[in-house]
Amino acid sequence: DYFASTNMLTLTLSNVAMYIVYELLKNNIILKRRKLLNKVYTSRLKALKDSLNDYLREYASWNEDALGFYIMIKIKSINSRKLFDLALKNGVGFIPGHVFFIKGKGNDTLRLSIAHEPEERIVEGIKRLAKSLKELLPSI
Repeated sequence: DYFASTNMLTLTLSNVAMYIVYELLKNNIILKRRKLLNKVYTSRLKALKDSLNDYLREYASWNEDALGFYIMIKIKSINSRKLFDLALKNGVGFIPGHVFFIKGKGNDTLRLSIAHEPEERIVEGIKRLAKSLKELLPSI
């Protein structure tokens, strides 16, 4: 399992990134940009939720009230590790949900992020994820 065997997977910020955030907070740069950042991330989250509704509603469930940079979605009868491999071939990535659970749970979940991609790429990513899921479904 790629995620279990790699030391490269980090689910938190690096020390360098944390230092940069510290400096941005210390110098009030983030507070000065708060309205813009709120607008950007609200728009990205809306794009993600709208795309999920448009392309994955019949296959997946998620918390419509979720806020933040990530949404965990659950896809019944799917192993997210298998979906991950196929999705990468289709040019989209996500974090399989099992890395966030204990005792072998979470194999049917995945975490999607809005942190780094603009709305257009979020929508395209969900389209590619839906394509990957549809390719995987006949083999289940």
